[in-house]
Amino acid sequence: MHLTFLDWLVIAGYFAINFGIGLWYRRRATGSTEEYFVSGRNVSWWLAGTSMVATTFAADTPLAVTGLVASYGIAGNWLWWNMLLSNMLTVFFFARLWRRAGVVTDVEFSELRYGGKPAAFLRGFRALYLGLPINCIILGWVNLAMVKILMMIFPDLTFPALGIANPKIAALCIVFVIMLITASISTLSGLWGVLVTDLFQFVLKMGMVIVLAYYALRPWPWILTALASLVLYPTLVDKESGFVKTMVDPAVFPPALAGLMIAAFAAAYMSTIATNLNWGASYLVNDFYRRFLLKGQTDRHYVRIAQLATLLLMVASSVVTYYQDSISGAWKFLMAVGAGTGSVCILRWFWWRINAWSEVSAMTASFVVSMGLQYIGKFDSNDPRQFAWTVLITVAASTVSWLLVTWLTPPEDKQTLLAFYRRVKPSPTLWGVIAREASEVRPRRDEWNNLFDWLAGCAMIYLTLFGIGKIIFGHWRMGLFFLGFAAAAGCFVYWDLNRRGWKVLDDESSNTKP
Repeated sequence: MHLTFLDWLVIAGYFAINFGIGLWYRRRATGSTEEYFVSGRNVSWWLAGTSMVATTFAADTPLAVTGLVASYGIAGNWLWWNMLLSNMLTVFFFARLWRRAGVVTDVEFSELRYGGKPAAFLRGFRALYLGLPINCIILGWVNLAMVKILMMIFPDLTFPALGIANPKIAALCIVFVIMLITASISTLSGLWGVLVTDLFQFVLKMGMVIVLAYYALRPWPWILTALASLVLYPTLVDKESGFVKTMVDPAVFPPALAGLMIAAFAAAYMSTIATNLNWGASYLVNDFYRRFLLKGQTDRHYVRIAQLATLLLMVASSVVTYYQDSISGAWKFLMAVGAGTGSVCILRWFWWRINAWSEVSAMTASFVVSMGLQYIGKFDSNDPRQFAWTVLITVAASTVSWLLVTWLTPPEDKQTLLAFYRRVKPSPTLWGVIAREASEVRPRRDEWNNLFDWLAGCAMIYLTLFGIGKIIFGHWRMGLFFLGFAAAAGCFVYWDLNRRGWKVLDDESSNTKP
């Protein structure tokens, strides 16, 4: 791909805008850890939502989708489409509970829901486990995507003056510089800068992906380009790089937009990297360093440590990137390892009997069983059936494990449970004696309403996704039928939330007797 002076000017302008946003929010974010990690809990819904969507669209996303489509067809996208079911649960069942909990990270939740040394152990363990190895795997595959993109754009990439003749290492050096720029913005401005740059980056990257695919609404731009790459480059060995191949091919993509496309991929990369660096640093500082190593320091001190933790994550993730080869393979590995923890993470809100050891046993069993199936049982994650069996067996074994541990260990202290129940106000159905003792608390019994809204929300998104797909492939009648039902489902959710009064649902005073 030949880059003109104008292309380089566009790329430089993109980075300049991001730096400007970081500098603008610097003073606001570095004053306290509350501002740095959670934006003072004062973020509008549309900004938070756009940032979440922007974070899930990283540089690895179109490449991984291309690899999945090449291997399994469009149906291969169910590997990540199924996540909608759990994400929609968060919208209608857990969002208000998390807000009432008032924690900085989900790991901090451990010592709100549980008590004593087991709760402290769980918090420290999860902080290190999620903050370092898991986060570095995620950062690693995002870095790997950017490495592949650079190697396709600059096929002869080397740095002879530095003694670097390996194109992958040369590309990794460039990625590290971009990550350093991203980390500088993140450490300057905290979550405020991350949110606002995510908004800017999302508009840019989605616009350019739509130009490349000639159609709208994700994930169809990725899928269409993946299908086109299979036709255009049938002998391509690395199928994931097919997406980038279409970008560097002047017969497919307008060369005049090269600079904008590179900036768009940089936006996709930086939006995810910035969020995960902030997320990982929050675990390491708020839930490990501040909790167990050095208490009672000023907020400015902890912000400085968070900035150092960000640099640590950058270096560690770069090492992980060097040893990774497949983005979709890393996706599958992480899904399999965490497959068995979902049920206990849901029920800890709604069942008083769940204790700290329930979570510890679920995480341990999930990891051990998954790794055993993959490395001892030789279950191949590239085989859809074997991967499905890996996930199913892991979920079953983990569920049996944590249920047994729950019944064989004592419940949490009653005062801890009462404090949690009064603060978070979960549904009283499975809280038994705790709910009866805290009779002054009146949580809303709206489980059925939330369930119907969850079903309608899932239907709205899936029917929109499939409706657009039907229209793209020429099935207009079925496509319009799906879109009509999607609109009806969306109207139902809007009507129900307004009928119940969405703002009142989060009103603390409405749940307690005067």
